[in-house]
Amino acid sequence: MSNLDPSTTLLAEFAQRLGLPDLAFNEDGFCSVSVDGLVIEMRDDQSSGHCLLFSDLGPPAAGEAIYLTLLQANLFWRTTSGATLSLTDDEPPHVVMAYAVEWRSLDGSRLEEMFERFVQAVEDWQELLARPAQADGPGLDVIGGPDGGDGRWTREPGGSIRA
Repeated sequence: MSNLDPSTTLLAEFAQRLGLPDLAFNEDGFCSVSVDGLVIEMRDDQSSGHCLLFSDLGPPAAGEAIYLTLLQANLFWRTTSGATLSLTDDEPPHVVMAYAVEWRSLDGSRLEEMFERFVQAVEDWQELLARPAQADGPGLDVIGGPDGGDGRWTREPGGSIRA
């Protein structure tokens, strides 16, 4: 039996599945994986027991015009596949997509599936964020939800929200 903590063991299994035998957390608990030019950062947050995935998507081409769309996308994480979109304090601000899951809920296969979903969400949002501002503004209908839906939310009479 291994003396390695579960996160290190799972990362080694994940790395083997990806064909990246040298993938390992550094002394600060971080590692990076490049997928088709996208950099996906992973962090072993030992204090919370979470695996964190995040990616800097850069500054949005539409600038502030996209901020409302980012906030709407975070509503119940429907168009982010469970991840959260945030802005850095850089000038201009960069959009960062982040996802957290407890290590104990993962095995090598689930980590790989989660990683692939995250990469797909990053690719989708990077494509949207590369578009310049439009007169009617980009809407959530440009990115489907994780269940293949159209990503739209509607407000029912009385204020309840449904997909």
